[in-house]
Amino acid sequence: MRSQWNGAVGSHWLTLGGETWQMKGDPERYNYQPPDFAAQRTDPFKNGKLTSFGIFVQDEFALGTTELTAGARYDRNKGTAKQKGNGPRTMTSGLTRSDNTISWSLGALQPLTDNLNAYASIGQAYRSPDMRERFEDAERGDGYFHVGNPKLKPERSTSYELGLKGRDGLQSYQLAAFYTRIDDYIAGRITGETNLPNKQPVKRTENLSRVVIYGLEGSLEQPLGDFLLDAGFTWLRGKNRQDNEPLYQTPASELRLGIGQPSAQGFSWHGGVRAVAAQNRIAKKFSNGSEDKTSDFVTADINLGYGFGAVAGLKASRVDLQLSNLTNKKYHEHLTDGLSGYELKAPGRGATLAVSGSF
Repeated sequence: MRSQWNGAVGSHWLTLGGETWQMKGDPERYNYQPPDFAAQRTDPFKNGKLTSFGIFVQDEFALGTTELTAGARYDRNKGTAKQKGNGPRTMTSGLTRSDNTISWSLGALQPLTDNLNAYASIGQAYRSPDMRERFEDAERGDGYFHVGNPKLKPERSTSYELGLKGRDGLQSYQLAAFYTRIDDYIAGRITGETNLPNKQPVKRTENLSRVVIYGLEGSLEQPLGDFLLDAGFTWLRGKNRQDNEPLYQTPASELRLGIGQPSAQGFSWHGGVRAVAAQNRIAKKFSNGSEDKTSDFVTADINLGYGFGAVAGLKASRVDLQLSNLTNKKYHEHLTDGLSGYELKAPGRGATLAVSGSF
């Protein structure tokens, strides 16, 4: 349930509101062991429940030519379960935790020219652990047996961002630098243990005392005659201060370049390449030596489309043919889950036909 009020108070635009929600989970799992393969219940947890209540306020106003946005929010979150795990891992007590959190943000937008704006923001946010992170003791599709932690604290982040952005017709551009510090970062540590009877490696969910993520990102769309050029890049670094090493599963830097002829009606096309750098900055302590370096790769895609405009009662409709990974490149993203050395490859050459409409 959510309720929100918006309205002008003098030269201020205020937003006030509150929301509450509840989520329940009671998963059933079965294990079939030789020689008789009888069904054996292995429920990861029983009667899990998360509840949340929050209130928030935001003010948008101007000081001279500078547009300011300030907001704050209070939340109370609670997680509880009747039972966590099964067999020797069974827990029936100590499964409740409540947290009170305050988050806030302050942003400023300053026009420099008619088509260029500078902006800055600072804020604190949080992420409460989900039900699986709190309670689930079970194997997952990444090949690990995950052990939940009902005493997880919420992640708390402090973020700073500075940037430039603007738009003039089809031309647009944005450049941003950001820095985020996350306290009590929630992640699964690879312990080196194995879980019987299937001997899966164990990944235990825990809070890291401090993580830092910083980087640069930018994008550009530039008309060139009858064509529209586009480009974008991301450069990212992550550090695990607790273990004094690179942050586990940090994406590699990448560059995107494209060209096309967009059109709401009639024929349109777009071709692009994505170049991803090698990721050699890997976690060793936190991953117990299981995080692999990934090689660089380049993929190429093309989209062919046709817009029909208003037809058959629709305001607009179109057909698009997306041709992906044209060179059939074999690679996997650095964030791909899986046992070390056995991560699934990304899809090879493919085609997708899509029909869409609006009314």
